[in-house]
Amino acid sequence: MGVAELHFDSPLQYVKGVGPRKAEVLAKYDLKTVGDILHYYPRQYLDRTTVIPIAEAALDQPVTIIGRVAAHGVLHGKRRRYEVILQDDSGAISLVWFAGVKYWERLFKKGMVFAATGTPGYFLGRQMVHPDLERLDDDSDKMIHAGRIIPVYPQTAELSKVGLSSKGMRRITSFILDNLKITIPDPVPDRELQLLDLVSLDEAIRGTHFPDNRDQIEKCRRRLAFDELLRYQFLIVGSRRRKSTVVKAHH
Repeated sequence: MGVAELHFDSPLQYVKGVGPRKAEVLAKYDLKTVGDILHYYPRQYLDRTTVIPIAEAALDQPVTIIGRVAAHGVLHGKRRRYEVILQDDSGAISLVWFAGVKYWERLFKKGMVFAATGTPGYFLGRQMVHPDLERLDDDSDKMIHAGRIIPVYPQTAELSKVGLSSKGMRRITSFILDNLKITIPDPVPDRELQLLDLVSLDEAIRGTHFPDNRDQIEKCRRRLAFDELLRYQFLIVGSRRRKSTVVKAHH
């Protein structure tokens, strides 16, 4: 399938970088078409305004840190657990998991760079239990520190195993947005958008996936929240109409 033929209902299997195996896994998450991927939004963003040095991570406050794996392995005690020592220029912190030890053993290698999001606690030193992880390469690490905002997509072990980590999802989404030749159609007329101070649906979807700054993220989220509300209203109106039709039919 040529790039020019990329439409909302195009099967993901034919998008560059997907193929049959990845498409099969994506389908389990109801991601079957180009349109489905465009509505699969990042769960968070990494940028230098949200990333702090490990030494400055306060206890009991949610944070995002970036560091290299200095050591990792299984620890045996009352509860078997997997521990990773994540280190940056300012200091180090333990990342701990009590489940999925075999998966973590395969994932980590010394020197890998990760962004970890969670709430630091204290047990024989500072630690973060079951943090959200985003593996970074040197390029994306530099991008963050250059002020670029990087979207982080919802992850599962199954997605990661077939190369659909957050980085893989970014690559596919970026390709789709670059090659989608049409503007994403908007159910809300321009006049109403101006009155409500909302961005277009095309801008909202593109900006949610690859925002230029935090303000844009908020504007895009506001528009997408408005669409959710709109859909909900349509459902209520449709339900009332169906009930009204049923009642009339019984008279």
